[in-house]
Amino acid sequence: VSAESEEEEEEEMNAADVSAESEEPYPEYMGEFFEEIDCINDDIDVIKEATLAITSLNETALNVTDNEGDLTMLEEQMSPLVDTTNKQAQRAKDSLSQLKNETKELDEGEVMLCHLYSENDIRTRKNEVNKLSRSFINEMKMFQSVQESFKADIKRKRQSLSAARKKEQLQREMEEFYRDVGSVKDDIDSIESATMEIQGYNDGLAWRDSTEKDEAA
Repeated sequence: VSAESEEEEEEEMNAADVSAESEEPYPEYMGEFFEEIDCINDDIDVIKEATLAITSLNETALNVTDNEGDLTMLEEQMSPLVDTTNKQAQRAKDSLSQLKNETKELDEGEVMLCHLYSENDIRTRKNEVNKLSRSFINEMKMFQSVQESFKADIKRKRQSLSAARKKEQLQREMEEFYRDVGSVKDDIDSIESATMEIQGYNDGLAWRDSTEKDEAA
């Protein structure tokens, strides 16, 4: 059994203990903690939404058929989205770190008013922070993964469009070449035809001269 699995199992048991011990609302001094938890949840939701948005941009990019400018436009849409989301992610990370440190200090009795916090309160804080930390890490992994996929797919799409343009250019050049060859062939045929006509005319003149000479003799 992994350490992470053991930790999750311990948290579930702690959560069950918390529920069994008391069904009363959390004390007022825990209010600020839960407000911060709500803010972190909001930040994580922003990360989720950004992940979905980038996935949608990527699907659009894969459907681009000929205009490379569309790819540039999609990249320009993703850039501010990533910047904004990274700021939210940093805020969530800092908040989680702060809550974790505060909980540790409360647990070790290193801060004022720590006597107000029961073991149940400390367990609650630990469980909430650990749960949100895992959620944050998982969502950030997804967020970074879709960014990497988007960049890789954009690169491949540009290469594909470039190859298609080169193929079309080559095809046009070949068609133009064959048209030129056909034109030259037509010119050669015309020259041969004219040459034959001239030769026939010359032959006719020679025959007439020969006939006239015979009659004169």
